[in-house]
Amino acid sequence: RKQVSDAERQRQQMMELAALAVTRGSGGGGGGGPSAASSSSLSGTWHSCTHAAHVRPMLTVSGEALLAALMAAVQRAADATAAEPVLAALVTLAQLAGLAGLEELCEAAVAALAAAGSVAAPAPFGTSAAGKQLAALRALLGAVGSPEAGQLGSAWAIILRTASELEALVRVVARPLQPG
Repeated sequence: RKQVSDAERQRQQMMELAALAVTRGSGGGGGGGPSAASSSSLSGTWHSCTHAAHVRPMLTVSGEALLAALMAAVQRAADATAAEPVLAALVTLAQLAGLAGLEELCEAAVAALAAAGSVAAPAPFGTSAAGKQLAALRALLGAVGSPEAGQLGSAWAIILRTASELEALVRVVARPLQPG
């Protein structure tokens, strides 16, 4: 008989717990019996999966893919209204990465927001692209005012560069016309 390693046994247990949770969630084990007996251990399992100590490993593993998906979603959004939830998710990703000490992921998320704002190449006024750019700038500058802003670390350089570019653009646009 083949011996099963501890890691394989734990993986199998987690798969069984996940299957049980899916069954319970879809209405399949709702009465009593074994499902009710294991509900306290199951809730403990799900609590541990959402525990803050697991954020860093989860972001380390999935952060790049999550960032790529969010960036693609921002680009494919039809207008500012469709882009706002995705931009909020980018802000949350940057804040979580900053809180977890994942500098590169935090910088990449903030850089994605700055790129979506595209201050260096503004879209034509009144277009949906311009609306998305304004929404991205609002999200980026809104992150600055949040309590987690101090955790953004070296991403502040990107924020300050974007704010400086925005200020220069405002000066060019607000400059009075020269006679002649």
